Amino acid sequence: MNYRKFYRISGAVIAVFTLLWLVAFVFLLSKPNEPDNSIQSETTITQPVTTAPLDYYLVRSHLNNVAIYEVYTNGAQSFIRTLEIDLSLLRAQDKAAFDEGIILKDKQSLASLIEDFTS
Repeated sequence: MNYRKFYRISGAVIAVFTLLWLVAFVFLLSKPNEPDNSIQSETTITQPVTTAPLDYYLVRSHLNNVAIYEVYTNGAQSFIRTLEIDLSLLRAQDKAAFDEGIILKDKQSLASLIEDFTS
């Protein structure tokens, strides 16, 4: 058996597999991160949201973060967004308030709460 030919072929095969692995790795790294939609699947909409007026905003804990919902007069809830607030770093009183859910009647109150906990 010709060892020189064997080493050339095996080296080429290893190089091709390494190159394919590198291309696949770069492709996976360049893929944009998709947002976590797990919270949206929990929303309950009994009627189309546009037919009922907004009643209040609900801010509550979800998966060690804080989620904001719009709640309508018909009881429907619509997810707005998640705030990157680590609940384990908050005082026990604040954590308990988020666990129960904080009700805010207007956008100014919501903006104030967001500013207080994210700045």
